[in-house]
Amino acid sequence: MPVHLLSRRVPLAVLMLLLGLLGVSGCASLQSRERPAYRSRPHLYPSTTQDFNENDLPWSMNLGPALGYNDGTDCMPCCLPLDLPFSLVTDTVLLPYDLYWYRRYRFCFNAIYSAPTPTLVKFHRTYDSRFGDMVYVSTLAAMPAPLRQEKLLFLARSGISAARIGGSRLVNAEVAQALIDQGSVLGIRALAGNSATPAAILQQLADRSLSLVELAANTNAPPALLEQLSQTNNPAIHQALCSNPSSSDSILQPLAARDPDLAILVLRNHQAPSNALITACNTIISRYIPHTTTGGLNEVAECPAAPSSLLESILHLPPEFGVDDAIFWRLAKNPNITPTALSDMVSRTIKPGPLLGIARNPKTPASALALMADRVHQTLAAPTGLYPTDIMLLKTVLEIIAKRQASPAGS
Repeated sequence: MPVHLLSRRVPLAVLMLLLGLLGVSGCASLQSRERPAYRSRPHLYPSTTQDFNENDLPWSMNLGPALGYNDGTDCMPCCLPLDLPFSLVTDTVLLPYDLYWYRRYRFCFNAIYSAPTPTLVKFHRTYDSRFGDMVYVSTLAAMPAPLRQEKLLFLARSGISAARIGGSRLVNAEVAQALIDQGSVLGIRALAGNSATPAAILQQLADRSLSLVELAANTNAPPALLEQLSQTNNPAIHQALCSNPSSSDSILQPLAARDPDLAILVLRNHQAPSNALITACNTIISRYIPHTTTGGLNEVAECPAAPSSLLESILHLPPEFGVDDAIFWRLAKNPNITPTALSDMVSRTIKPGPLLGIARNPKTPASALALMADRVHQTLAAPTGLYPTDIMLLKTVLEIIAKRQASPAGS
C-alpha cells in the first residue's frame, strides 16, 4: 500500500475506533444515576464507584446480578474497562449536578436530625420527598424522646411523611391530632390502623367516619368502638371485624350467623371465642352452597371448637358438596372427631394422607385399624396407578398400625 494512502487512512481508522468506543461505553454513567441507591442517597462519582466497587474486578464476567440488572446483556463485560475512562470523564463533567443533590440530601438529613424545630421551616420550604421520607426513617428512631416528639409534631403539622408518622409506634395524642387537623388521607388511614394510636383519637376518627375499615381491623381499638362499627352496613367493615382478634363474642356471633363468607373469616380468626366458632360452623353447614363458598367445609373440619355431631354431619352430606380426601384428612386431625366417624372414613378412602391421620389418631378403634391394614395390604399387592410416594406413605401407615397393635393398650 502506498505511504500517502496509509497516512490518509490512519486518522480515519482512529476516528472509527473512538466512535466505536463511545458507542459501547456510557452504560455505567447512565445507569448509576437512575438506580434507587443514587436517587435515595446521592453521592459523588457514582458511575466510577459503580465500575469499581460493585464488582471484584472491572472486567468481571458476572456483571448482571452485581450491577442489579435483570440479565447480563445490559453491559458487555469486555467493554467495561473501556467504559471506565468515559465514566470518569462524565462524572467530572457532572460533578456540579451530583454535588447539588448531595448537598441537598445532607441538608435534609441535618435539618431533621440536628437542627432545632424553628429552623425546620427552612427545611419544609426546600423539602424533597426523595430524601425526606428516607431520612425520617433513618434518624427519628435514634433521637432522644423529647427531641423526637418535637420533630414528629412539626412534621405532622407540615404534612411531611404523614403516612409514616401515622403508622409510627412513636405517635402520641398531640401528633395524631396534628395529622387529623392537617387532613392527610394517608396519615389518617395510617393512624386508624396503628395499634399505638390513643383510644380517644380512634373514637374521634369513628365519630367523623374516617377510615372505618382500618379502625375495625385495629387490634387495640376499644370494645365499645368495635361494637359501634358492627352496627354499620358496610361489608368491608364486617370482614375486618371478623378477622380482628380483639372482636368479642357479641360482635362475631351475629356476623357469623349472617353470611357463610363471614363465618369462614371467623373460623380463620384464631382468637375468636368458642361460641362464635360454633355459630360459624353451623352457618357454613346449614347455608353452604357447593362450588361457591370456597374453603367452607375445610375450615369447619379443622375448627377445634366444632362439636362432634357437626363433624359427623359432614360425612353424611350429599355428593355434590364435594366431601373429599382433603376434608377427611382435616377431620382425622380434629380433636373432637368421634371413633365412629374415624371408622366411617376408613371404609371410604384409601388415600395415604387421610389414612395417616386416622392411624395416628388415638381415638381410632382397634377394629378400624385392622380394617385399614387389610385394605392397605390389598392395595399394595396390586399397586396399579400409585405413585412411589403413595406406596411409601402406605407402608408408613402399616408401620404405625403395627406399632399401635403391638402396644399393651393398643394405642
